[in-house]
Amino acid sequence: GVGTPCVASPLGYAKEIVKNGENGFLAADENEWVNHLGSLLKSPELRNQIGQRGRRYAEENFDMKKTLEILISAMELVLIENGGK
Repeated sequence: GVGTPCVASPLGYAKEIVKNGENGFLAADENEWVNHLGSLLKSPELRNQIGQRGRRYAEENFDMKKTLEILISAMELVLIENGGK
């Protein structure tokens, strides 16, 4: 399926996750918000492309199984470093 294209402020993790113009848009001021949202409204093809790339990025990087495996590994490491306590 197709994901929803996003426009986000370049703050916090958004600036690391959103690759401007690739899997979403970053908007630092009112003009950028208007331009990016306007471009998405005017172009179904752009909405589709950005949405697909965003969804693919999310599936590849935030898969629940992969995230759980990382979390379990981190917890195991903490236990080992603390002598199992």
